[in-house]
Amino acid sequence: MRKKSSFIIILFLVLLSWASARNLTVYNSGYALYGEEVRFEMKKGVHIYSLPEVPETLDTGSITIYPLDNKGIVVYEQNYDYDLINSSQLFKKQLGKKITVVTLKGDEIRGTLLNYDGSSLLLDVQGEIQSIRGDQIFRFSFEKSGEIMVRPTLSWMMKSPVQGREKFRLSYLLNGMRWSAKYNLILNDDETEGILNSWITMTNESGKEFTDVRLQLMAGDVQRLTENRPVSRLKGMGMVEEMAMADTEVSEEGMMEYHLYSIARDVSIAPRQKKEIPFFSPLSIKTEKRLKYMIAEYNKKVNVTVEFMNTKENAMGMALPAGILSVYKNDSSGNLQFVGNDRISHTPKNERISVRIGDSFDILGEAVVLKREKVRKDTYDIQYQVMLKNRKESKETVYASYHRSPREKLIQYEIKPKSEDAREIVFAVPLNPDEERTFTFTVRTQY
Repeated sequence: MRKKSSFIIILFLVLLSWASARNLTVYNSGYALYGEEVRFEMKKGVHIYSLPEVPETLDTGSITIYPLDNKGIVVYEQNYDYDLINSSQLFKKQLGKKITVVTLKGDEIRGTLLNYDGSSLLLDVQGEIQSIRGDQIFRFSFEKSGEIMVRPTLSWMMKSPVQGREKFRLSYLLNGMRWSAKYNLILNDDETEGILNSWITMTNESGKEFTDVRLQLMAGDVQRLTENRPVSRLKGMGMVEEMAMADTEVSEEGMMEYHLYSIARDVSIAPRQKKEIPFFSPLSIKTEKRLKYMIAEYNKKVNVTVEFMNTKENAMGMALPAGILSVYKNDSSGNLQFVGNDRISHTPKNERISVRIGDSFDILGEAVVLKREKVRKDTYDIQYQVMLKNRKESKETVYASYHRSPREKLIQYEIKPKSEDAREIVFAVPLNPDEERTFTFTVRTQY
C-alpha cells in the first residue's frame, strides 16, 4: 500500500507541475499543440466565461478543458468567435438604429440606417430616404450595442456549485505554426573534414503571441485527420537513447515512433515572426566528396555529392530532423563561398547522409546503347557503353551507377562493380588528369 500511495503522490506532483506551465509543441507538418492553465472567477449557477487572445487558426474540435479541482463544475457548451468586427459588421449591427455619417465634403448626416450592402447605405433622414456611397464616407459614429469582438475569443457556458477563483487546464491544436532544421557545413581544403552546425527555424502564422512557453518540437510526421485536409503520414525516425549534443540547450527523447526535442529555456514568439534557435554546438566531422554519374542515355551530368556518417565515431550519432543542408568552402584567399545545398530527410543514427550540391563543371559522362539483342523468346540483352571525361588537373574517381529493374541481371562487365546483385550497380572509375575512359557492361532482361 505504501508503494501505491507513493506512486499516486508522485503522479499528482507530475500533473501539477505540467499544469502550471504554458507548453507549446510544434510539429513539422505546420501545426502545433498548445496547453496552459487558465483561471476563471466562478459564480454559482450557469454563466458565460470568456478567454480572448486565442489563435485565429485554432482547431475547435481539438479543444480540451477541465477543472483541476473536482468541484462539480459542468461545461454546458463552448463557442469560438472568430468572425471579427469590421465596418460591414458594424453597419449591420446598427440596422434600424440612429447613426451619424460625415462625408468627404464635410456634410454631417444623421438618420436611421435602413440598409447597407457593402458599397452604399440607405438612411431615413426625417422621413427622407438618402443613399450615401461608401467611398464618400469620411467618418461615422453610433451608440455601441452588444459586444464587439476585436480578437478571436473562446467562451464556455458552465454550471458551478461553487464561487471563487478556479483553475482549468486548457489545450488545443492550431494551424500556422511550423519549424524546420537548417544545417551548415564548412568543408576543409580537401573535403575530408568539415564543421557542422545547425539552427531550428520557427515561424508563427497563427495570429497569437506565445510568451515564455516551454517549447518542444516533434519530428517524424504524425498522422492527423482534419475535415478540410488530406491525411498526412510519413515515416517516423525510430528511437534513440540520447543526443550527442554537448553544450546545447536542446535535449531529445524518443516519443513512440517519433522524436521530441525540448528547449531548456522558455521561449517567446510573436505573431508573424520567424525565430531561430541553435540546435547543437558546432561539430567537427569527417566527410567525403563523391562524383556520381547516373548511367542513362542522353545524361551528361556528373553530380557532386557530400557524404558523412551519422555515428558517434564521427562526433554525431543523433536523430537529425529533416531540413536543408548548405555546404560552404574557403577559396584560395580565405573567403567563404557557398557551393550548394540539398534537403535531407529524417535521418536516425548510424545512417549515411548524402547531399547533392550540384553538377561538376569539368567532369562529364555519356552513356549509349551499343546493341539490343533478342536471346530467345522472352529474353533480351542490352549492352551499354559509358564514357567518362576528366578535364581537371587533379585525379578524381567517378562512381557510375546503374539502377537495374527486378527483371534485369548483370551478365558482363569490364569494370567490376561493388555488388553485382544490388539494385544500384556501382562502378568506381578512377580518372587521371585530362583522361577519358570508356567501359561496357551488359544486362539481361527476362520476361
